[in-house]
Amino acid sequence: MKDKQIQNMLPNKDIAKIEEIKGIFDRKWITPEYLSNHLGILKFKKTSKSFTWVKKSGIPFQELLVLPVLGHQTIHSFVRNSEKGIFNFGKDAYYRILSNQKIDW
Repeated sequence: MKDKQIQNMLPNKDIAKIEEIKGIFDRKWITPEYLSNHLGILKFKKTSKSFTWVKKSGIPFQELLVLPVLGHQTIHSFVRNSEKGIFNFGKDAYYRILSNQKIDW
């Protein structure tokens, strides 16, 4: 019975569904500015103010924390990624915050 069900299934049944919704998504949704602006639902801006004693200048803390959501497992993968053109900072900003002794990672 199970073999018949498998044979009746389309080989790539999910592809059509993905293609249907693919047009809905916009490239601007992956920018740190867009994501950080929409973190208001979680009151993230209020929470991020508690980090002002650690991070005082340069790239906003929210933008640094949003980027892992984009699927970058390492700083190197972010830097070499083709999407890096939408960001106005590089690997140094990440390394500075990662090496900050005041943050308990």
